[in-house]
Amino acid sequence: GTNPFFPLSTVMPPIASANKRIRLLAVDDEAEILQLYQVLFSPQPDLMEGFPLTIEAEPPPISADPAQPSEYQLDVVSQGGIAIEKVRRAVESATPYAVAFIDMRMPPGIDGLETALAIRALDPEIQIFIISAYADYSVEQIEQALHYGVLFLKKPIASDEIRQFTQQSVTQWQRTYEINQLKQRLEASILSQKSLCWTYTMADHRFAPSDNWSLLIVV
Repeated sequence: GTNPFFPLSTVMPPIASANKRIRLLAVDDEAEILQLYQVLFSPQPDLMEGFPLTIEAEPPPISADPAQPSEYQLDVVSQGGIAIEKVRRAVESATPYAVAFIDMRMPPGIDGLETALAIRALDPEIQIFIISAYADYSVEQIEQALHYGVLFLKKPIASDEIRQFTQQSVTQWQRTYEINQLKQRLEASILSQKSLCWTYTMADHRFAPSDNWSLLIVV
């Protein structure tokens, strides 16, 4: 079945710049897996064609000076706690992540589901991929915990599938942010118009017509 992706959030930080690359976050305790992610979302993703996302696969080398920059900016970390702090800082700086790829087992720290829940609490719009070789939780348990915007993929998985799923999720994520930014601008405009007509009195905690209100009536 399909997942109910991307409900609108009432509290959204604006994106710092629409021209910036899409930010992705990969969390895995295996350095080899993180290296594969780096190749997959590099300016040369075709190098990963046919490579499964598994520690047995030796990643191909990346050119040191690619002709074109990647459309993605990928951060990689080895523990859930570090990932949570990364997301916190991203939200505070208005440079949020679009997608987080999270391993399930990451000893000695917290597991993938706990990591995902903490990340979702910080950024309701981030899309989460749980990618693991282990079934510590059922798909139903993961979906019930995270409710929306989550995809469970079992290792090994073809790299081209991950990239395709990522592109689809990023497209939806961008649409959601555009809608929320429009909503915020509209709300700000409405509040600005209201402030021209009303004043707030601290003594009795009430709004009263401002001097501008009488001017508007006369006009």
